Amino acid sequence: MMIRKVTILMIIALLVFVGIHQFWPGLFYPELPFSSVKKEIVFELIKQSPDHLVKVAQEDDFSWYGAQFEQGKAIDLLLDVMKKMAGL
Repeated sequence: MMIRKVTILMIIALLVFVGIHQFWPGLFYPELPFSSVKKEIVFELIKQSPDHLVKVAQEDDFSWYGAQFEQGKAIDLLLDVMKKMAGL
């Protein structure tokens, strides 16, 4: 009987976690180093971009970029994008 209660509580906790992550994705990410764009907007820009690297903000003479990469391939893809941007 105790195992059944624990299992039910674990399932409920998992559903709550997934629900929070779906409807409030910025909650689990650290603060951004710029204040002109909200985390949720940056998250959506990166998620919807067909490119690996997307400009998310321009603030105080700095351009801020965000990226979505496959784990383990980020460095190679980032270097390729930077080479293309530099015209190499």
